[in-house]
Amino acid sequence: AAAARPEALAALRARLQQVVGAAAVVEEVLHAARQDDGERVAWFEVDEGTGAGCVVDTPLEPGPELAERLFRPLHAVVLTSATLSIDGSFEYFVRQVGLDAARTLAIDPAFAYREQALLCLPTDVPDPAGDEESYLEQACAFLGRLGPALGGRTLVLFTSHRALREAYRRLAEPLARADITLLGQGIDGGQARLLEAFRRQPRAMLLGAASFWEGIDLPGDLLQCVVLMRLPFRPPGHPLTEARLEAIASKGGDAFRHLTLPEAVLRFKQGFGRLVRRSTDRGAVVVLDPRLLSRHASYGHAFLASLPGPRLFAGTLDEVLEAVARWVLRGVAPPAGALELVGNG
Repeated sequence: AAAARPEALAALRARLQQVVGAAAVVEEVLHAARQDDGERVAWFEVDEGTGAGCVVDTPLEPGPELAERLFRPLHAVVLTSATLSIDGSFEYFVRQVGLDAARTLAIDPAFAYREQALLCLPTDVPDPAGDEESYLEQACAFLGRLGPALGGRTLVLFTSHRALREAYRRLAEPLARADITLLGQGIDGGQARLLEAFRRQPRAMLLGAASFWEGIDLPGDLLQCVVLMRLPFRPPGHPLTEARLEAIASKGGDAFRHLTLPEAVLRFKQGFGRLVRRSTDRGAVVVLDPRLLSRHASYGHAFLASLPGPRLFAGTLDEVLEAVARWVLRGVAPPAGALELVGNG
């Protein structure tokens, strides 16, 4: 053991020198990027799931570069997506990509969302921006009942890996007792591995963040419920967000209305879009964030009006659980409520 100690110390010193050297390289890159001009932002980023790090260097606003390098040389270009508009308006998207003079067209949804998708809004869940401990306790208790009630087939989307890991810790035992396989991003593997496991395992609940909000396709009976834990506002402190907020504020603009809210609404639409992928798909989306219905949060309408017209149900967590189970398992619609979802985004 005594002989091994000098070798261990030497290995530790060598590793420390590597870290110091890497930090110096990162600092040089970031310094060079900062000196470039005021139109770019650079930072060092570590993936919470894998631990991999990289230097990111990006324009403060992508629109001018996209307009000059991509769109200007083209005679015509068509951009299509289900998540380009906010409450029927394409203003935010065309401004972001540098196409202020673009012609826009909103086409009616291809799916019968009122018959295929039920959007549930619990009225008694705590505000996650307030008492986070109470919020996680009630949200995880609900998920612990939802998984067994539906026999799995549930995707839960988080806005942070820290909250995902905490929910995984709380849910692992109760779901295991109910014979529900729990899959967590960064805990049981990356996206490809988790999606393959979810497809093979009929009784599974998948906890995902970041990349799981978009681009994944689980049609038919593979996925029958999507839970959005929080409205997907970008977390404070992100270098690109902070730089853009400062730039808007310096020009006297409303940073929340021009950046924070539009980004969150488009992300919200992407998360909602994980549910219905085919004309035969049917399921429920639950949003565990009371700010959508809060009288104190004036932005709830922007989120709801941008969705493609699902059936809407608002009630207590117990009522939501019953409504989801009846809708998914027996095809029974919940009682008509006073709330009506407007807009066809």
